[in-house]
Amino acid sequence: MCSVPSPNRALLSAAGSGKTTLLVREALARPKRRIAILTYTLENLEEIRRAFEYYAGTVPAHVKIYSWYSFLLRECIRPYQAALCAQPRIESIHFVQGRTQNRAPRSQVARHYLAGSSVYSDRAADFALRCNDLTQGKVIERLAAMYDELYIDEVQDLAGYDLDLVERLLGSRIEMLLVGDTRQATYATNHSPRNQQYRGVAMMRLLQDWEARDLCQVQHRVVSHRCSQSLCDMADAIYPKMPRTESGNCDVTGHDGIFIVTPNQVRQYVREYAPTVLRYDRRERCDGLPAVNFGQSKGRTYSRVLIFPNGPLAQFLRTADASCISSPAKYYVAITRARHSVAFVLTGACTWPGHQIYSATPRREPN
Repeated sequence: MCSVPSPNRALLSAAGSGKTTLLVREALARPKRRIAILTYTLENLEEIRRAFEYYAGTVPAHVKIYSWYSFLLRECIRPYQAALCAQPRIESIHFVQGRTQNRAPRSQVARHYLAGSSVYSDRAADFALRCNDLTQGKVIERLAAMYDELYIDEVQDLAGYDLDLVERLLGSRIEMLLVGDTRQATYATNHSPRNQQYRGVAMMRLLQDWEARDLCQVQHRVVSHRCSQSLCDMADAIYPKMPRTESGNCDVTGHDGIFIVTPNQVRQYVREYAPTVLRYDRRERCDGLPAVNFGQSKGRTYSRVLIFPNGPLAQFLRTADASCISSPAKYYVAITRARHSVAFVLTGACTWPGHQIYSATPRREPN
């Protein structure tokens, strides 16, 4: 007999493909289903809330939205905390920079997991899973009694034991929808050594393993409604082994594509096209212009951007060789923020195919 395909989906979407809109529309189309939507960052949480307000006026009664750690604390840890560690009552998450340095073994539960009444962020999901095991699955069973469907936005942000919890949920009767883009893994819920082999684009291996075990179906959305084709092509070049992106943006503005701007042209270019200025981090001076860091721009859309490239990005522009970019996610995010044009401030040759050299429009003297 043929097995029934898993109802769970892992939907990998190119930048600008409308991931948030998809989640919101799917939820609105299922008013009789009880749905929870989870995402890591508070900024993404607000983006989801705003999308519901745009399409429906408010978040409907059948939908609950959580930040990832709020979900862990409120719905996975507290209800069955006593099964593992009754006291003290866990009140909050202790967000760890890097990894928890506490070397207490897992057998010393309170010392291993807790800082006072807070649970270490990189051990929170492990705590929840142990509660689930000690209660013969009641943590997951309770969630299945509360929700018919659970959507996880920006799934590539999940790390450590969070991925073990997702796997357990995929095996439950809750219908799961995982949405994200492994090329945009600029954040991580934690830095636990657990599952570190699946960070960034390597998460594809885990998703494919889940698919092989019939825990989900992996699907790709390759149309970007944000970026013009030339911008898609440059972003794709940073990840040459990933599926190619097709542009759904057919707008023609007269200033479209990839441009090179010399340093002495920057002020004129900004006056003429009013781009949003992007930089890798604050070490880039950006000619004194207000700028947004690459990572902070994630999730945003701009008409045009002007990028002050750091060393690896400048080398990429000069050689078209993506191997010089060792941490590609932030660069991919930066290039895919714009709808129409991306300009780079660069001195010297650029070998990127199809780039255009900016020529300042002559300023007319008043009569």
